[in-house]
Formats: sequence, structure tokens, C-alpha cells
Amino acid sequence: MAEFEPLTAETSAFIGAFIQELSIKAEGGDTVAEETPDLSMLAATDALPEPEFSAIRPLNHSDAPTTASANGDDKLARLAAILMNDTKSSEDQVASGQIPKAPSIVILPGSSSDNLRTYYQSLMDSSSMCQLYANMIQFQKKPEGFDITSEAGSAFKFQARAAYDAMMGPLISFFSISPGTPRTYNDTIPKDQVHEHLLGKLFDEFRFDKATKAALDVQLTEFVGGLAKIQTDSDSADTFDFMPRLNLVSRTNISGDDNDPDWIYRPTTYLIYMQIDAKTFRESINKNSGVDKVDFKFSLSVTECELDISRFDKSSQKFDKIFQVINNKGLRAYSELLHKPIQTNEPIHARTSN
Repeated sequence: MAEFEPLTAETSAFIGAFIQELSIKAEGGDTVAEETPDLSMLAATDALPEPEFSAIRPLNHSDAPTTASANGDDKLARLAAILMNDTKSSEDQVASGQIPKAPSIVILPGSSSDNLRTYYQSLMDSSSMCQLYANMIQFQKKPEGFDITSEAGSAFKFQARAAYDAMMGPLISFFSISPGTPRTYNDTIPKDQVHEHLLGKLFDEFRFDKATKAALDVQLTEFVGGLAKIQTDSDSADTFDFMPRLNLVSRTNISGDDNDPDWIYRPTTYLIYMQIDAKTFRESINKNSGVDKVDFKFSLSVTECELDISRFDKSSQKFDKIFQVINNKGLRAYSELLHKPIQTNEPIHARTSN
């Protein structure tokens, strides 16, 4: 798989300015088109924007930041529309001319507690922030969006990369990162087994029970159902790239005594980056492809991102205010729209390998 490059200074500066503008609006301030020294320094040093926004304050007209758009209200309206579109079904997005992004999946455990619910709420909120930052990256790099009739392959790759960059850039200080080892698969399998084959490669290491795998199958089938309605025969892309995010809270009993457990919880987002050969993709999703077997070629890399709950929660109120500016409802309300949690009756285990 190709190596990822860090965000450019230009993109970092754009995101920093955009977030600062939203933060100022959240505090009741106004913005004007005048660049601040801090943002000039950001662009010059290739630094990433500070995710905690601890220095954000209401600014006067004389020291407010600028962003890439001359019309802030129009920019916010477009951002809100994109974020809301991301909460719709894959088929609905395609029907409206949008190219759907890979889903953010949440697995809930059979047991529950106040601490566990808090961990899941923060984990889903951090995933919503990833969605926000990824869309900001698109605003800066591809403000006109993608043509669904001719640019699907480019869009899939861009969206996967943008979500990865959002986690590795603006959000990285909230996570402990464990990069995965890329793996490449090349198997010839009956076409009617492609779906089960892919699910196994993606999720077997998580040791989910049969019911959870079936629920995962439903969510991924819904996503693929929208993709199947996009015409990709003339697309020049060599691979179609996707990066679903898998969010779960695993637990480990550090006491060693099942009768007197002492649980350690690990709220974690797994970035499941896959590159599927273009021919493989077309033959797999096209019901009329005319093939009985598929040469299933794809590469997979799973990056483990463990959330620092206390650090993230210190910024959660500011993140919530930013979302209130965007959608008038706040971060938690958006998280509930974006995610469709899968309830399992089993305890959730950590991934067995990386």
C-alpha cells in the first residue's frame, strides 16, 4: 500500500483558520477577512492546528482570522449540508448525486455501566470530529466536490485519505496510535462468496460472534448497495480505496480473578484502510458481470487509535459549541445521527493481532 504523506502547510492552515472561525462564532464573536499572525506562523512552519483550542477567545474585528471562503455563511451552510448528507443511507446519497463515504461503525457490548456509556459517547463524538475535519480537508483541496458520473474512483480514494489524515493530523493528540502492517490478498473465489470472504478478512481478528457479524454484514451491504448504483466502468482508477472506522471499547480483567474482576477499558477506533483492485471491485458488485469466480485482489492495513478520554473530554464542550454553530444541535446530536450502533450480547475483545 502507498505511504501516507502528512498534511501540507496550506491544508493545515486552512483547517486551523476554519476551526478558529467556528470557535469565534460559537463564542458570539464576528469574523472579518484579515489574517492573524498566529495563522501566518501556522502556514510558515507546517504546524498542525492545536486541537484543544485552549487559546480561543472572542476576537475584535481587528484580529479575527480569515478562511478560504469569502462568504462565511455560505461556507457554513455547505459544510452543514455535507455533514448531514453523510448521515443518510448510501443509496440516498447516490440518488442525490453525492458519493458516499465509508461508514463509521460502533459495536456495543452485552454489558453496560455508566463508565462504559461515557466511553462510547466520547468515542462516537471523536469519530464525528473526524467526519468534520475530513470534510474540511475536502473543502480546501476539492471545494467543487466530485462528479459522480466520472470521478467515483478518485472520490473514494480522496475520502479514505481525508478521514485518515483527519485522525493523523488535527485529532492525533487525542489518540495513542499503533500502525498496522499492510497485508495483500490475492484469492480466486466463487462470486457468491465474495461478501463473506471480505467480512472475514476485515473482522475475524476481532472475534465477534455470529450475530454481530450478521449485523456488520447488514451495514456494509447497505453501503455497497449505494456503490453498486454508481457507474465505474469508465473510471481510470487502478484501485478503489475505502476506510471504514470501527469503534469499540474492549475490556481486560487485570485482577486475573473472574469472581473479583478489575476491568481496564480501552476505547478504540480502528482505521480499516483497504485498496481493492478496480477489476475485482467491478466484478464483485456487478450482478450482471457474467463471471462465476472473482480474482479477489486487495490490500488491507488496520491502524489502532486508542482514545485518551480525559484529554478529549476537556475539549468536548468547545467541540459541541462548534457543532452548534454548524447544525444548531450540537456534537452529541450529530453523533447519534451519524452512527447506527450494533448491539452485541457478548463481551468485546481487543483485536488479536496487528
